[in-house]
Amino acid sequence: MEFAHTGLPKKDFVRPDDVGGNGKFLFLQGKKPEIMKSFNPEKIQVDALCNGKVSDQTPKDAIKDAVLIDTAFPIEDSRPEWRQAVDGWLGSDLGRLYLIEKFNITDNLMTVVSSPENICERPTEAVPQFTTTLTDGIELFSGLYPIEIEFHSEHPMKEAKILINDVFYRSVDLQEKKDGKVKAEFGISGADGQNQIVTVSVVDSY
Repeated sequence: MEFAHTGLPKKDFVRPDDVGGNGKFLFLQGKKPEIMKSFNPEKIQVDALCNGKVSDQTPKDAIKDAVLIDTAFPIEDSRPEWRQAVDGWLGSDLGRLYLIEKFNITDNLMTVVSSPENICERPTEAVPQFTTTLTDGIELFSGLYPIEIEFHSEHPMKEAKILINDVFYRSVDLQEKKDGKVKAEFGISGADGQNQIVTVSVVDSY
């Protein structure tokens, strides 16, 4: 004997909030999609000047963490139509967040598709020249103070740093220029004492 239920109410399926994706390509938010079991990214270090190979000549502050991604990894069940969806996930904020959390990368995420072989060519070392409107022994009270920085360098300049009592206060963008003037402000608090030291330094891109 056969039985059938009739007249049952129909309801639309409500996708749980923690499920992302579309069509058959679904995944839990914050986790690697199941069809990407063979996806095995690797954290490496590169020379940020040209995304090149780290060498003995690479300055410490130019060494950056990067994630090596083999985009040709096989997809579970060999569904060709999922390749585009997988590549989209890798390039999305969800994919980037997955890589950042997996490798505990706190700086800007850099991805590469192969281990670098070339070594970056660096120009000869040159000391940037700069002057400021600050003068030694100036009397400063609590408040904001303007400062002008004039700089000249053989290499593009990255930033000027202002420190107060050896504590970083702010950075001023020098826009990769070799020569120029920039204006900025710094603040002094009387609560920090009567004698305070304001230090200005400049950093080039190399």
